[in-house]
Amino acid sequence: MTTLDPRAAVDALAASRGPYLLGVRHHSPALAAVVPALLDEAGAEVVCVELPADFRPWLEHLADPETVAPVALAGAGEGGRLSFYPFADFSPELAAVRWARDRGAEVVCCDLPLSDPGWSLSGPDRDGGVDDGFDGGADGDRAAPAAGETPARGAFAAALATAGTGRDGEDMWDRAVEVLAPGCSPEAVRRAALGVGWALRADADVPAVDLAREARMRRVIAEASAGGRRVAAVIGAFHAPALLVPGEGTAGTDRTAPGGAGRDGHGPENTGPRTGVDTGTGTGSGIGIGTVADGTGKADRGCDSGTSDTDPGASVTATTEPVTAPAVTSFVPYSFDLLDSRSGYPAGIRDPLWQQAVLTAAGDPDRIREAASAAVTGLCREMRRAGHTAGTGEAAETLRLACDLATLRGLPALGRGELLEAVTTVLGQGELLGRGRALARALEAVLVGTARGRISPHAPRSGLGPSVEEELARLRLPRPEEPGPREVRLDPLRSPLDGRREVLLQRLLVIGASYGEPLAVAATGDGTALGTKWRLAWNPSVPARLDLAGVRGVTAAQAAAGTLAEAARREAAEGGPTPAQVLAGLAAAARCDLPDLVDARLREASAVLPDTAGLPELLEALDLLEGMRRGHYPGTTEDARAAAGTLTGELLEAAVRSLPGLAGSDAPADAGALVALADRSAARHLGLRMDRALAELASDGSPLIQGAALAVRVLLDLDPAADLGERTAGWIDGATSPDARRALTKRLAGLLTAAGPLLQASPEALTPLLDRVDALADQDFLDRLPTLRGGFDALAPAA
Repeated sequence: MTTLDPRAAVDALAASRGPYLLGVRHHSPALAAVVPALLDEAGAEVVCVELPADFRPWLEHLADPETVAPVALAGAGEGGRLSFYPFADFSPELAAVRWARDRGAEVVCCDLPLSDPGWSLSGPDRDGGVDDGFDGGADGDRAAPAAGETPARGAFAAALATAGTGRDGEDMWDRAVEVLAPGCSPEAVRRAALGVGWALRADADVPAVDLAREARMRRVIAEASAGGRRVAAVIGAFHAPALLVPGEGTAGTDRTAPGGAGRDGHGPENTGPRTGVDTGTGTGSGIGIGTVADGTGKADRGCDSGTSDTDPGASVTATTEPVTAPAVTSFVPYSFDLLDSRSGYPAGIRDPLWQQAVLTAAGDPDRIREAASAAVTGLCREMRRAGHTAGTGEAAETLRLACDLATLRGLPALGRGELLEAVTTVLGQGELLGRGRALARALEAVLVGTARGRISPHAPRSGLGPSVEEELARLRLPRPEEPGPREVRLDPLRSPLDGRREVLLQRLLVIGASYGEPLAVAATGDGTALGTKWRLAWNPSVPARLDLAGVRGVTAAQAAAGTLAEAARREAAEGGPTPAQVLAGLAAAARCDLPDLVDARLREASAVLPDTAGLPELLEALDLLEGMRRGHYPGTTEDARAAAGTLTGELLEAAVRSLPGLAGSDAPADAGALVALADRSAARHLGLRMDRALAELASDGSPLIQGAALAVRVLLDLDPAADLGERTAGWIDGATSPDARRALTKRLAGLLTAAGPLLQASPEALTPLLDRVDALADQDFLDRLPTLRGGFDALAPAA
């Protein structure tokens, strides 16, 4: 085992000129400020940037002087998962792309294409699991390894953590690079970044996906350097040791250096796509440049950190397989509030407005102090607006404490950590509530910000985006100029304008534009709400998703039709459609005003639902068809309404045929379905078949189904209400044993599932039951009280 020597490893990485290694973390003001000087020193003719190759057409627009950061590149591969790659002025990659434009250098994207199967690899390449090396609470008293020994796993991360403040969960990169950068030369900042990346790689295992990505990077760099061209690689610092060319030096151990042994050629199982470019600094920093946005509000990191005792120069078969489908990409504006990692959006950093101020200071300690002074002044102003005391004295003391903390820690200038500690101590005054909450809001306004980027007017856009924006303006709905969230109530059946708005919002929902979120609307009684309520917001994912959906059409109607048609084809290819898929497709087509798709889905429903749908699905279908028959959906023609009426009768008969299957059920949902069926079939007089099925359930079904079946028979005028009342009163008298009382609980629950309709249609059906309970002697009542409570729990408050 080769001895690990951090100094020698960093020397080798820094000395590399083929390629010139610039290890970065995405969103790093310290590195972004020195990248132009470093690239000038390297005299780079080609700049390889850690981005998927799919984004190369957008690089000229990313570097365009008329593009105002923050902006983001977005892409979707074969799986359709959207990946965001946001950039701010303090992103080293953006600084490198801008430098290349100014100097006339070529920029090459050296990461895997989004559709490459290498993204689906996961897990460490060797046994032992991934040790992220970011435990801020690592034991600082751990003994140093003796000469010739291999340090324990996590030893380098522990050393870096000890060199910081030692707080749990500390941002290691910030402590080892950012706060030490002011006043340092560009080369010193570069060496510090390479050192952190090497240390974290030496502490953990390299996931197979990273081996695949690094193999691609080496291949692209080799091609770019053909003919003796000078190449600079702006990549995650974690990947830098894997790109060191043999003969340029070695970067440490056989786990990380080229030429190490152990690659067995077998990758882990394919567990699904992972997209994005990591920071190169490992798990725990939470700052992968490219991450996946999936509707849950969670994001996949570009990769985990780690090392392997395998050869990073070995070929990875995943990268040589043919790409299955081209990715669809887009270039969209972003904003500081979404760039902040606490917003829930992927690939962020904390307090981007402060990071912008640090970048503007360009490593000058005095200018950083001035930026901190301005931030503290802004915080005090926000606190006063919230009604809390925060004047000149508090501001001066906050700044003094932050600077003193930096001095005590031997830092050339205060960092974000020192500023927050001082603010919390002086302005927060130890209050978690009240003043503490006001301070949190002030910090969001002053350190996070709401600045919004702007893409170059020369950047191309798909026809769908402008079409949707024009339609939103015509319908007076929130547009890009109004990015804040807004709730709207629509009444599409009464207002033609609201009807057009509802159709557009439904189409955008189908194509996955993330523009509108439907909210629940309370209905009156057992009826269905006819109005709708939406929460609308134009955020950076909207134009990205519109551009991605533009492959299916240049208008919202075309894109929605294409999306639903593709879903139908996919369902058929998988052996479907299932009843649930038919209903979902039919409802979506009807809401989106797509008559041709409605007709196609109605034909599918006629073929699939009568024979394969369960009772709950049949009831859902009956509600949908009734709405179509009444013209409540815009996508229904006269023929479609007639077909819906015909199919309703067929599905009611199918529902009656399915009733014997409920006999043994103990599920309240099945009792509710039985009552709901009665409500829908009351006007159709289904005759002897319904009578016989309900009679069998009332006599032979489970206690729960017996109660529900008896109630339904009264609702359908198959039994007199008075007979049911006397029968239920007898249940009370007969509940003298534990088994009888348990059965009584279920029967009452089934019966009272229909309490609302019974009280409206036949109130005398429940009167004897209530009278018998009222007439019970005290002891008899107490004996039956738990049973009665259990049965009456089925009553809804509205009943």
